[in-house]
Amino acid sequence: MYEGKVVSGSSFTLEPRGVVWVISTEEIETKENHTALATLKTSWAHQGVFALNVGVIDPGWFGPIATALVNFSNEPFELKKGMPFLRLVFIQHAATGVATNRQDMATYTADMRKKSKGFSKSFLNMHTLVKEVETEVFKLPKWAFYGVWAALIVAVASIFAPIAFTVFTSGQDQQMKMAQLLQRVDDLEAKSKEAAADAKVARSISPQKSESSDNLTLKSAQDKRKK
Repeated sequence: MYEGKVVSGSSFTLEPRGVVWVISTEEIETKENHTALATLKTSWAHQGVFALNVGVIDPGWFGPIATALVNFSNEPFELKKGMPFLRLVFIQHAATGVATNRQDMATYTADMRKKSKGFSKSFLNMHTLVKEVETEVFKLPKWAFYGVWAALIVAVASIFAPIAFTVFTSGQDQQMKMAQLLQRVDDLEAKSKEAAADAKVARSISPQKSESSDNLTLKSAQDKRKK
């Protein structure tokens, strides 16, 4: 059964995350001194298909059994009528004295159809979940909605403002240091030019002094010869 309807045909494809109800063809009878344990076939579990509600079959039950199957795998799973899907373990114990609980197939199938209507066609229906979240969010007053956005903006600003300030001040410091360095270079170039100019003046003065000294020496020697 799928969405409260009996599936027609001999097979049904259970899509990933799909949910479907299956009913046994056989009718199970447990006496008052027996309890049965129903488990899904291991081979199905290995393929990612699990049963939601199999378990204990109480003493005195007489009728079919059903379970909801969920495909937890990423691949479609092919269900065919007549496929074995459950295993039963019967446990004998002392008589309980319970009366037989007889369930004919038609009555039991109708009951399962009602129950299956309450199930989503997929496990954890993401589409429905998203819609519900959207509905709850937009049910908020407008001031609350804008308040959430304002809070997000303040939160983001509180994170990035200190970073931006640090980057800005660091850039200012670097620019100041660069300006100081350029000023020092200019000062050194000026001092170097002054030193070069002084050296040039010194070189131009030294030969004149030497020439004057030579002239004085020569003149003195001439005066001596005249005497």
